[in-house]
Amino acid sequence: MLSERREDVLSNVIRSYIKTVQPISSKAIESHLKVRVSPATIRNEMSDLEDHGYITHPHTSAGRIPTDKGYRYFVDYLLPETMLSSQEQEQLQELVGVEPDSGDVFFERVTTAMSELTQEACVGRLQSCPEQLTIDALYITRIEDGTMLVSWVMQSGYVKTVMVPADPIVTSNFCIRLMHVFNDTYRRQTVDMVQTSLAAKMLEETGEVCHLYMTLQSLLGALLQDMQKETKVYRSGLRHILDKPEFIDREKTRRVFSVVEDDEQCREILHQGQVPHSADVQIVIGEENENEDLWDCSVMNSHWYVDGKYVGDISIVSPRRAFYARNKTLLLSMGSIVAKNMNNGRAK
Repeated sequence: MLSERREDVLSNVIRSYIKTVQPISSKAIESHLKVRVSPATIRNEMSDLEDHGYITHPHTSAGRIPTDKGYRYFVDYLLPETMLSSQEQEQLQELVGVEPDSGDVFFERVTTAMSELTQEACVGRLQSCPEQLTIDALYITRIEDGTMLVSWVMQSGYVKTVMVPADPIVTSNFCIRLMHVFNDTYRRQTVDMVQTSLAAKMLEETGEVCHLYMTLQSLLGALLQDMQKETKVYRSGLRHILDKPEFIDREKTRRVFSVVEDDEQCREILHQGQVPHSADVQIVIGEENENEDLWDCSVMNSHWYVDGKYVGDISIVSPRRAFYARNKTLLLSMGSIVAKNMNNGRAK
């Protein structure tokens, strides 16, 4: 751990650099220190911080800039707690501004709102929650190769088709019976409601009727397994990358864009540092990023859980020079809005 005075010097170097994007001299932070010390003492402290890898000086400049190690210490030990004003909270809710249970639209607005408020590029991911989908109809076709083509039509108009292996007992006539039973009994019910009902029916019935309900339950299981693999990626504010002086270099910009424009790489970004069931914000700085193309960036990840279930997450992709405290507060506040929205949607 650094001494209190050295922490004060490091904190002021970082906060000044975040604001000015210019190397910081001892004179620039002299009046901001908690305890007045001589310029020579400040220079000595900055020299020691540089020797230990917390700051460095670019080229021949007399000023210093933070290193990844310096940012990491700042984030772990010196990050001030901030709160959004009531006006900012209202602005956040207004930017999201979508009625509960609007799914894709809601998460798209969340990503856009975070980008607008942070002035950074943001990437969001919505975890598919098929248990909450309302089923409108089921269609099954028995195929000669021993499989069934199963199409689920959701009330929203979304259609999901899966191929499922068929037991020899599952004939074309049996498939017709499955469709009639399901469409006559379970239309306009959510997936989890249907699962609960089918489980009860399997205990009540025997013989072929029990097998019918077991088959429906198996088909629902295949639907859930297939849909839970699906995650949709949202992006907003990629133009902000171009506004940052750190990305004047076209090659640096190209590397960052190659990542944030690719769905699979975005999912990897969002997965970084994920702690199961943790609502805290994970911060990955510079070369801590698993992807070398993001070594000039910081990535702040917020993973959201509702009633213990993972529902989605969002990442702020910025230069290493980031407004860490404010962005962390925004992410935590947005997490509360997401939880409230999702809970309200389920209560309807």
